[in-house]
Amino acid sequence: MRARDIFGALVLAFTGGVAQAQAADATSMTTDQDISGLQVSDPFEDVNRGLFTLHTVVDNLLLEPAALGYRYVVPGPARTGVRNVLRNINSPVVFVNGVLQGSPSKAGTTAARFGINTTIGVVGVFDVANHLGLKHRNEDFGQTLGVWGVGEGPYVFVPILGPTNVRDGVGRIVDVAFDPLNYAQYDGDDAVNVSRAVLAGLDAREQLIGPINDIEAQSADPYATMKRVYTANRRNDIKDGAIDVQALPDFDSSVEPSEAPPIADAAPASGTGAPR
Repeated sequence: MRARDIFGALVLAFTGGVAQAQAADATSMTTDQDISGLQVSDPFEDVNRGLFTLHTVVDNLLLEPAALGYRYVVPGPARTGVRNVLRNINSPVVFVNGVLQGSPSKAGTTAARFGINTTIGVVGVFDVANHLGLKHRNEDFGQTLGVWGVGEGPYVFVPILGPTNVRDGVGRIVDVAFDPLNYAQYDGDDAVNVSRAVLAGLDAREQLIGPINDIEAQSADPYATMKRVYTANRRNDIKDGAIDVQALPDFDSSVEPSEAPPIADAAPASGTGAPR
């Protein structure tokens, strides 16, 4: 790959494909989860909170209005079609990670979905496979590392891109190598990659409007809540939903002394890939 292509692929992975993957779990990103006592390694909390505040400003001025505009202008069925196409395009990445996780069922389901939706579903616009019982699932290299016992490492908040951790950040970069579109060279390839990234980002942020509003309304400390929600979702993804709910404490939106925000009136925000 050319240096320019590598750079573009990395940008796409962070602002597009990853955002799409994180938004796949948007419906579970609410504050009614029992996550108040979830332990998350956050040695860079002071820096992360500062970046979160910066991110809030950018989101309020640019990202959220763009997502609301996208929702207003593009009808629901068309947005669903865009989301289906983005998922279908990401199928090779999901397939490879299913194989690396040692799960033939995940890989087989992804391959079958790709074949059905690319043909009968008109390049993925219609999720025909879902109606046949082949449910969409997202798998990325961060999850793959987690499946094989690699720890998540410190929590990191990146402006615009949103919450992550060291393991998932490395996984995002590795997923670039799994995406065959990053190697394709043709007239207009740069425009296609940029369009893909923009659409994925808009789709992700639009899906997260409701969940983020829930966190804003229910949490006294959006930064701490989002940190726990992100971590809980990722751990849940790695376990394929097999979380021992009995081991989780009751949700409480109270602020922990060690996690009190430096700016009392800071509002939450979200990036293309994740909630604020």
